[in-house]
Amino acid sequence: MSVPAVASAAPAAPEVTTTTTATTATTVTAAPSASVAVTDTRVLVRGSASGGVREVRLERLVGRTWRTIDTAVASADGSFALTLPTGTPGVSRYRVHAPASGTDGAGTSRAFTVGVGDGDPRAVSYLTTPAVRWDPCTPIGYRVNLSGAPDGALDDVRRAVSQVSVATGVNFRYLGTTTVVPGSTSTDVPDAYPADTRLVVAYTTPAKSKYFGRGTDLLGVGGVFYDLTPVKVGRSSWHRALQGYVVLDSGRDLPGGFGAGSPEGLLGTWGQVLLHELGHSVGLDHPPTADKAQIMYPETTYKQARWGPGDLVGLRRLGAASGCFPAAKDAQGSAARNRVDPSLALPAHPSGTVARTRVTEKPRGR
Repeated sequence: MSVPAVASAAPAAPEVTTTTTATTATTVTAAPSASVAVTDTRVLVRGSASGGVREVRLERLVGRTWRTIDTAVASADGSFALTLPTGTPGVSRYRVHAPASGTDGAGTSRAFTVGVGDGDPRAVSYLTTPAVRWDPCTPIGYRVNLSGAPDGALDDVRRAVSQVSVATGVNFRYLGTTTVVPGSTSTDVPDAYPADTRLVVAYTTPAKSKYFGRGTDLLGVGGVFYDLTPVKVGRSSWHRALQGYVVLDSGRDLPGGFGAGSPEGLLGTWGQVLLHELGHSVGLDHPPTADKAQIMYPETTYKQARWGPGDLVGLRRLGAASGCFPAAKDAQGSAARNRVDPSLALPAHPSGTVARTRVTEKPRGR
């Protein structure tokens, strides 16, 4: 019996049609109602997102991650309003993000900074008139003298400098250690710093730095040398900072970190003193009003080491928000030069007492 041959044919592949949907780029703009706020006050972030009705998210940078803290739906014209939390003091970066929706792609606004603090936002003063400040478009190299420094000192310094950087928008770069002691020879002539260095933070003793003077109870001193001739930036005139310094009395027994410290005896922490003196090195003076909530208050107090709103107003004004200095015509007058010429610089030393030790003050209601 023969078996008929059967021809087998492979099934035809189905015809597939691919449709590509065009994606429209999304533009998001956003701005806070205040760049510095007192705790528990209302701050709104308003803006617009192209594409009409869609979700928008207010995000805060935590470490390296953007975390959503408020959401809203943009109206038909793309406008929105989001609420920024002000319950906790601090300085944070924010942005508004619009996720992809239909044919509209995702979009993100430019990041912005908002500072929150306790106290009076008018409690701020500056070392000079016009004010002295660093060029926010020129990185500021700094070094630390750790001779006799307490444990954890370098971490405290780097954290404090980082807080100054966030509040001002000025870029500081840690370059390592040094043996320089600012003020070892004079209080009126800039010191010989390494060529790449504009700021030195030194743990030393009053006997080694003339900035301490004699018979004082200072914990630290900070200041800045600046160009004699003011420079026009936008509508304002400024002195260009050339060399900054912070000297700390390493013989003092203060707790490290940025907590409240001891409620009696020697008040404050090294973190509080560092923030105060670094504030002087970027152009802040003691506030005209006795507001103990400000870091720039001239005496250490029993409080968390964090900026007050007056501090934040001053730091913002002295930073990137006020614009970059024009390129110096004379290399000797440049903030980026390798050497500070004493004939072109004047010192800006804070008047009065800096970070005084209080041994009798006790906290009220704590």
